[in-house]
Amino acid sequence: MGARAMFRRIKPAWSASGDQLDDILEARAARVETGGGEDSTRISLDVLKGDFDFVFPIFVELLQKPAFRQDKIDLAKTQTRTGISRRNDEPQSIMFREAQKLAYGPDSPYARTPEYATINNITRDDLIAFHNRFVHPNNIVMGFVGDFDTAAMEKKLRDAFSSWQRGEKAPPAPPVNAAPKTGFYFVSKEDVTQANIAAVYPTTLLRRDPDFYAVEVMNAILSGGFSGRLLTDIRSKAGLAYNVGGGLGVGWDRPVLFNVFMSTKSPTTIQSIDLLKQEISDLQTKPFTAEELQLAKDTILNRYVFSVASKAQILGQRQLLEFYGYPADYIERFRKGIAAVTAADVERVAKKYVHPDQLAVLVVGNQKEFEKPLATAYGKVTPIDVTIPEAGKSVR
Repeated sequence: MGARAMFRRIKPAWSASGDQLDDILEARAARVETGGGEDSTRISLDVLKGDFDFVFPIFVELLQKPAFRQDKIDLAKTQTRTGISRRNDEPQSIMFREAQKLAYGPDSPYARTPEYATINNITRDDLIAFHNRFVHPNNIVMGFVGDFDTAAMEKKLRDAFSSWQRGEKAPPAPPVNAAPKTGFYFVSKEDVTQANIAAVYPTTLLRRDPDFYAVEVMNAILSGGFSGRLLTDIRSKAGLAYNVGGGLGVGWDRPVLFNVFMSTKSPTTIQSIDLLKQEISDLQTKPFTAEELQLAKDTILNRYVFSVASKAQILGQRQLLEFYGYPADYIERFRKGIAAVTAADVERVAKKYVHPDQLAVLVVGNQKEFEKPLATAYGKVTPIDVTIPEAGKSVR
């Protein structure tokens, strides 16, 4: 988590200083940016056609030979420490973060959070070692889109990268070894007037699974816009929440989470929890109507159309598929798969993958303003301490 996060934050310096490089790029309306997520790190180039030959060598050097200047590392560390110091400011952020830890386990790589101690321990050598280990041509999916001659662009790419040595193949994603933490959990935050609620458990499904399409339709029925059950029943009819959503997550290369969440006024917390749990149970017991099915499929397919509306979006989709090892025609398979889903398919996957008895229900809020204590309503409630460890102190 630490070195990778630092790597994403720092714009690797060119032969000019980082600030000089920014000025050079800005003068040509060009951008070279880095970023990433749990699975990957990316570097992107956006440049006018006439400036490509000037800016592209900068991009290549940043990718292959980053300087990792110490002043930029120090700045990234300061920014990260500021984020740590403020991570308990927003109750919804607490809810999502702690729900991840509940579902995956606090020691899972998919639930880790940076701490002062871990950030302080990161050195420039760590970043160089990370780059040397992972940033190689055989670990990169590169794509270009724009106004250029294909043959000429291919030659430029070969000239730039043909001598770049292959390296160690990136390891597969760490396995998810998660078990349900069924029960009720509470984070006390007394300076808020709303409760934030999440109901989570680890899932087993991947996008390669034939059941994926029916699960996507089920999710759209549950929370697919204003016609979804959650918004219709909890927000519109009951008037209990403005923010409500979620569903059964499906990962590309590893299982993720079932996560349904909402926020409500503190005095309606218990009522909201009960209704949220009922909506989850209803996925197994309340029939899916023909209207719900059609609305859900239309929502997904319309979203699909807009996700591939430009050449840049299509390229991004192709890179994603290549990165995770999916077939090139997966996008078309997705469209056909969604269109073929029936109500019986949705009922089957709801019974197979929705597990109300495995829910870990997490509440973040001021219990003094709830209708009654959580323990009175539900029995045992496990408190969660979100105190931020000081530098040098142990972390959970």
